Amino acid sequence: MKKIILLAFTLIAICSMLHAQPAGGPPKPPSAEERLKRVNEKLKTALQLSAKQQAVVNDAFSAFFKEADKLRPQAPPPPPQPDKAKIEPLAQKRDASIKAALTEAQYKKYLEIEKTLRPQGPPGAPKPSKE
Repeated sequence: MKKIILLAFTLIAICSMLHAQPAGGPPKPPSAEERLKRVNEKLKTALQLSAKQQAVVNDAFSAFFKEADKLRPQAPPPPPQPDKAKIEPLAQKRDASIKAALTEAQYKKYLEIEKTLRPQGPPGAPKPSKE
């Protein structure tokens, strides 16, 4: 009888361990197209963009995402973020083209929204210091 109970507990433990492991490994980061769609949805409604402004913003973010993805180190998912020093010039170039297309009020609001669009990192990770 003790052997049957021990065998049952062992089977339950093995089954629970198998269920606890994620099936596909760590989640993959969203593609450039998915990120672009999310950005467009947020900015279009918040800034009330015209069709011409929407096209400029779309092109600027599309180019930014493509260049940023080239800088991302090749590693298994989820890949680490590229070096901030290399991303910053790309972001400045993107923001300059967007600034040229938006009104001053729209651009101020854009800067606030853009901060919320940045990758946040995994839950429980330490927040970067504000230096």
